[in-house]
Amino acid sequence: MLPLVQFLGWLVAHCPEFALAAASKALGTLLYYGYPARRRLMLTSLGQSFPSKDRAWHKRIAITSCVRVVETGFLSLAAPFFDEARIRRMASASAATRSYCEELTTHPNPVVLATVHLAYWEGLTWLRLFVSPSLSQTEIVTIYRPLRTPSLDDWLRKTRERFGVRMISRKAGLHAALHTLQRNGAASILFDQSAGSHGYLTKFFGRECSTTPLPGMLVERSGAKVCIIFTRRLGFWRFEIDLVPVESDGTEKGVTVALNRRFERMLAEDENLCASWLWLHQRWRIMDRPGELAKLMERRGGLIE
Repeated sequence: MLPLVQFLGWLVAHCPEFALAAASKALGTLLYYGYPARRRLMLTSLGQSFPSKDRAWHKRIAITSCVRVVETGFLSLAAPFFDEARIRRMASASAATRSYCEELTTHPNPVVLATVHLAYWEGLTWLRLFVSPSLSQTEIVTIYRPLRTPSLDDWLRKTRERFGVRMISRKAGLHAALHTLQRNGAASILFDQSAGSHGYLTKFFGRECSTTPLPGMLVERSGAKVCIIFTRRLGFWRFEIDLVPVESDGTEKGVTVALNRRFERMLAEDENLCASWLWLHQRWRIMDRPGELAKLMERRGGLIE
């Protein structure tokens, strides 16, 4: 498996970008039309999230999202073979991100970086390249789900850590992240997927879903600030790392709800971000799985808003 992934990654990294862009459009369109179950899922999710938009808009956003999923997959394969010079040509940090990082240097404070599945999320591990020396003394860790193939997981983890963001397994992630925050570091964790029976029952675009409590748990236990950090697509394999502070009451439940509300507004207000989100994901699947929903209700109680 590892040699195959390495070969494919090298091949993609050395392929002309115009050819990859064309392939992404073709494969993304094929994904939309060739996977009826997911097509219905995306159109239903978009229709219920944006009822004021017409069917043509829902279809356009869904197809664009599929294309950007393929673009992101190509980027993830190729990223280990990019040198620093090429990365700097592809990506940058927004003024808001640079300003926030400079503020952390002047006034050190722990921060939870809540991340989302927007196109090119792989590039978030390049953050230090664009904000140095602002965060040169700040420890940054990212909680991730290990791959089932140890050799492949080890190789990918090392390639993602080469610019100073340490990857930590979800199995030991909470304790390691808390230790980092206690040293005024930054801890990054995804929050926009369905957390199944382990989450809180919340609402996203007015519909019940399950949301992970981990960002809120980290904030409540450490007194950290919280923000959403994400990649904003500017063109094929061109993006900037952007950041939005999130106001909350600092409690586990309060942070969980605040993150959902802020991200919801981001998608509603910015069509580029909306088209870059992973609409293929079953964000609201908890309501279609009575067993998981029953376990969630038993563990967490009712809906939090």
